[in-house]
Amino acid sequence: AQSWHRLPLRGRALKKASDRAIRTPNLRIRIVGPTNKMVNRVHGRYLWHFLRDYVRPGTTYSQRTGFNGGNVCELKNGTSIQLMSYEQTPDAHAGDDLDLIVLDEPPTPAIYAESEGRLFSRDGDLWLTFTAVGRPVKWLKEIVLPAEGPREWEFHQVALTPENVPWMTRRQVRDRVRRVS
Repeated sequence: AQSWHRLPLRGRALKKASDRAIRTPNLRIRIVGPTNKMVNRVHGRYLWHFLRDYVRPGTTYSQRTGFNGGNVCELKNGTSIQLMSYEQTPDAHAGDDLDLIVLDEPPTPAIYAESEGRLFSRDGDLWLTFTAVGRPVKWLKEIVLPAEGPREWEFHQVALTPENVPWMTRRQVRDRVRRVS
């Protein structure tokens, strides 16, 4: 078993979100990934690993169908974790008031705007996890790193090293660094 600090960035973010969900009752959390398939198979698997002892009795998880055949994981303490994807329309991301949203990989501007709007009434947090190299995210960079004015974001940049991306070989890391340098 890996210790949590050796997990990829996605796994670390989901571990931290899970820890918050366990500690604080009645949170409303949303995890958003690129595809429905990935959300069930990858994000759901991480959440099940971290939360299986804290979910409501009778809860099931399957990589194919998610939690209880749907997209919501409910904990004994009243916290709910909703799983969504970028395959859904921006309107599908509207309507809920949330405490935390984890956007894994760059969202579309419309989904980002909907996500940001879901956090105001509960003074929630928005976490973004992705590698920005070679991505069309200029619009997002302008929001996250404004040229001037107050900066209300915590920005964490993780070095591209074999230790931080254990799923890549040393050669793959070296080649990727060369391409972007």
